[in-house]
Amino acid sequence: MSFALVIAMDKVSIFVVYYNSTKISDLVTESLKSLKDLDYPNYEVILVDNGSTDSTLKLLKEKSPSFFKVVRSEKNLYFGGGNNLAMKYSSKEAKWFYTVNPDAIPYSTSLKDLMERMEGERNVIASQGMILTDKKKIDTGRFVSDAGSVIRLHNWLDPKKEYFVTYATGAMMLLRSDVYRRRGFIFHEVPLLYFDSNILGIEAYNMGFKVRYYPIETGYHKGRGNTPIDISEFFITASTILFILETNSKFSKFLRLQEFSNIVKENIRSYVQKKKMASAQRILKAYELAFRLHKSLKLGLSIYKAPHIEFPFSFFFMDMFSSSIRKKILGDLNKSRLVIPSWINE
Repeated sequence: MSFALVIAMDKVSIFVVYYNSTKISDLVTESLKSLKDLDYPNYEVILVDNGSTDSTLKLLKEKSPSFFKVVRSEKNLYFGGGNNLAMKYSSKEAKWFYTVNPDAIPYSTSLKDLMERMEGERNVIASQGMILTDKKKIDTGRFVSDAGSVIRLHNWLDPKKEYFVTYATGAMMLLRSDVYRRRGFIFHEVPLLYFDSNILGIEAYNMGFKVRYYPIETGYHKGRGNTPIDISEFFITASTILFILETNSKFSKFLRLQEFSNIVKENIRSYVQKKKMASAQRILKAYELAFRLHKSLKLGLSIYKAPHIEFPFSFFFMDMFSSSIRKKILGDLNKSRLVIPSWINE
């Protein structure tokens, strides 16, 4: 099927989720304009005010074009729940979902460029392109290790080539809508940031689908534009632990030992090294939240069916004492640790 025929048929629903976004009002306004100016004839935009306590709702109503839908949630559903709410308001005719962060500026051709490539690969359910970030850096597809750590594709591989990746970033991610409509949601709703597109990628491979990175520039993303660093670090820790628990990672049985080690190290950083950002209490709360959420989720996914980084036991246990010492003795991870299961390239 030619792309010209596809764009005459396929409707796209674009979702943007906001929380207390008035502090980045200039970015929000620029993002809304970029969505209005997309070079694609058949799309809708659904904006979700995700329980904001400031005047975000007013900002969205004032700055968004009349054909955008503005939806209000009375509580913060986090990124996953906010996008699920947007899906409920989306047109049943939409065959694609395009998730966009409020601090992301999609290029005008980004949507049709991604669609054109995915249309040629029917088993690819999610994708992203090359996203420019602050300080002239780039954001590409992600690989996740079985210890939960994340490495961006461009740190290992040539970003000018396309690859199957563990997951695509939700900052600008294109999804086929049919699978998510059938199951009734896109993301699992948990009170966490950063536990969304990573587990969605693992689920895709467990369902027999694939996730692609395409080497095309699709836009700009500030990143962490609205999240304080200490809060971001808390959610990164909790989501990493929950990710391990929800997969068959070989390290899941050692998480309580890792928790104890991290609390000891954080106390040393706080009381001996006098690091202002150190907080053993934050580490403890992150682990306990992850274990509590796991009791209700229990997804039972296999990380080993997806592209992943094989993290050595020696690295994992030495990191409990000091990752800096480990790097001096054992070095860092290298590309030979990247595993692409054979079925993916069939």
